[in-house]
Amino acid sequence: MGIDVLLNKNEDKSRDTLLGVEALVEKYHSSLVNKAKSMVGGAYAEEIVQDTWLTFIELKRAGCQIHSQKAWLNKAVINKSINIIKRESKLISMNEDDLMALEQPHNVIMCAQPEDNCELFDKIKQLESNWMRLTENQKKACEYKFIYGYSNLEISELMNISVVNSRVILSRAKKRLFQQSI
Repeated sequence: MGIDVLLNKNEDKSRDTLLGVEALVEKYHSSLVNKAKSMVGGAYAEEIVQDTWLTFIELKRAGCQIHSQKAWLNKAVINKSINIIKRESKLISMNEDDLMALEQPHNVIMCAQPEDNCELFDKIKQLESNWMRLTENQKKACEYKFIYGYSNLEISELMNISVVNSRVILSRAKKRLFQQSI
């Protein structure tokens, strides 16, 4: 689709904005579609990414500054995919157990067997405890890698460190995160 379709009359600033977006679309569109496909399947993936691009264009037109465009795009696709998953899961018919689970407080995760709840809760607490023991660099590297999906090269550039150092930081962070307490 050409950018002229999205332009209104007398919008030179919009033309510049859309030219910049067009370059981003060429660079990131296929990876964003793949990310959405991995989460929701092929049925909604293209729709999610198109909606993300339209939101991005609206924000740029409004003058919003998006410092890390790749991270914003990835997060937007992930959030929109999660919303689709949530919406679709609500359409599934519910049985009596599901209705009872809804009565639980929202921050409680319920499993089929009560003993599984204790085990899951313990694992979450252990992970939270281990996260607090990470250094700030380890936390940043983990966020860049596992939340935003950056490569080691991109992480090294963002953190102003070598690629090898970014790998070492991530490796040590993973060891510390999944370490069992004694």
